[in-house]
Amino acid sequence: MVKEYNKINKVMRINKPCFFMICTDKTERECLEKNLFGGREWVFPYMKTIKRKDIGFLINVDKDELIGIFIADSEAQLDIEPNAWGGGFPAQIKVKLIGELQRINNATSKLENFLELKEIEKPTRSFFIPKMITYGPDITNKVLSLFKISPDVESQLQETEETIVSIGFTLDKVAGLNEIKQFIYERIIAPF
Repeated sequence: MVKEYNKINKVMRINKPCFFMICTDKTERECLEKNLFGGREWVFPYMKTIKRKDIGFLINVDKDELIGIFIADSEAQLDIEPNAWGGGFPAQIKVKLIGELQRINNATSKLENFLELKEIEKPTRSFFIPKMITYGPDITNKVLSLFKISPDVESQLQETEETIVSIGFTLDKVAGLNEIKQFIYERIIAPF
């Protein structure tokens, strides 16, 4: 028997980063059939923040749909499949669908409740996408709460988690070096 998903989502906490990739009606089918997300070459440095086993979501900007839930099956690379999308999106990452394919309609209105979105203006229309590609576990859990999470999906998501070993060391134990400690905090600790 499947539990009511809202109850599962309130209890479930996934400690993994997430990422968002963009597609259109023209590119969605190939993304899903090939289990491959792609972007233009200039996006590649930003995609390098995606690590294997991170949780992924696809946004179809033509339909304003959030599509998911995926797990990164590789690190970002150039031309995993050189002919995918006619060679137009060489920055690529392999993904694996978790559970059944789910679609969340009106993605913009739901994501803007907890994500900063940026507007992309095209000659024929404009649309909104997440400001960044990757986000920390707090956003992962907020996005997952939009989906129906069956016990099977929950167990697969929890399998992606890795154990983090804490060494019990804080920056407070370092004397001086305040500028360096502030830099480390702002660039490394706070984003996580």
